[in-house]
Order: sequence, then C-alpha cells, then structure tokens
Amino acid sequence: MRKVLLLMLLPAGSAQGPAGPFELLEGDRVAFVGNAFVERDLHHNYLEAFLAERFAGRRILFRNLGWSGDTVFGHARAGFGSPEDGFRSLVRHLSELKPTVLFFAYGMNESFDGEAGLPEFRKGLERLLDAVAELRPRAVFLVSPIRHENLGPPLPDPEEHNRRLRLYGDALRQAAEKRSLGFIDLFDGLAPRPGE
Repeated sequence: MRKVLLLMLLPAGSAQGPAGPFELLEGDRVAFVGNAFVERDLHHNYLEAFLAERFAGRRILFRNLGWSGDTVFGHARAGFGSPEDGFRSLVRHLSELKPTVLFFAYGMNESFDGEAGLPEFRKGLERLLDAVAELRPRAVFLVSPIRHENLGPPLPDPEEHNRRLRLYGDALRQAAEKRSLGFIDLFDGLAPRPGE
C-alpha cells in the first residue's frame, strides 16, 4: 500500500504530469472516481488519511465515487437502467460535488474487451474527460490499472491479460499527454523488482 500511496501522491514529480509539486490547497474538493480499485478504499481509507496528514491544517473535502465493475461508460452505475443512465449519474454527482482535484482509475474492467475494445474505450474516456473539463477542476490525474501477479499454478498465467492491461494503461497515458493531465502509472510503478 505504501508504494501505491507514494505513486499517487507524487504524480506531478514525474515527466507524466503538470509541472510543479503535487499539493492540495485550502478548500480543495478531491474526488476519487473509478472501479473497484477506488471503491475498496472506502473500507480502509489509507489514501484519504495519508493525504489529510500530508496536508494537515488545510480544510480539504474528500469524496470516494468508486463503483465496483464501473467503466468510463458508467455501466455499473446504471443499476437497472442503461449505461447512458449510469454515465449521466456520474456526471451529475461530479457536477454537484464541483471537485477541484480528480483522480480517475479506469481500464481494468474495459481490458476484458481486449484490443478490439480499445477504440470504444478511448471514445468513452474522451467523452468523460470532456464532461469533466466543463467543471473546470484545477487538477485531473488518470490512474492506470494495476498488473495481475503471477501466483503460479493452479492459478492462471496472467501474461495475456497483463498485455491487455498495458494497452489500456497506454491509452490512459496518451489521453493524459494529449490533454496535459497527470498520469499515475501503477502498472509499471508496482511491478515486482528483481529479487522481490
């Protein structure tokens, strides 16, 4: 968990983000948006606690808008409606929150569509980022999916799915570069080092 925190707290220190050190300001409203990776932080709150401690003394509002199984299209948020209903729900929640800092973690669920799903993922991501741009947040960070560990037999070899995860992470990186957004590479950043 410390590696994840470090990677998420220092995104602007890499060549992949806006210039200047990462900082939360007085009155910032931080939203974490995405799939189960984000939603699971509701149970542990490490990230929020670490950020609150790092910027102690500042009034900062945190909101976790993660939803297990969610995609950039809003599939999981739709309930019994259409993905379009889910997408509108996400945009409505963000509009009401008016976040100044956003972290988006998508790509894991979409990666099961393989290479063939990449064009639609890119379109969905662009649509989501266009909707968010209208809210004028101060900072937006795209977070790559994490890789699957190879835990050995009898569990499946994750090599093929990791190849697809990298493709979706690359699509996120390209979108971040195109729009001058921050990018947090958890896929390579959390890769096991030799001897680990």
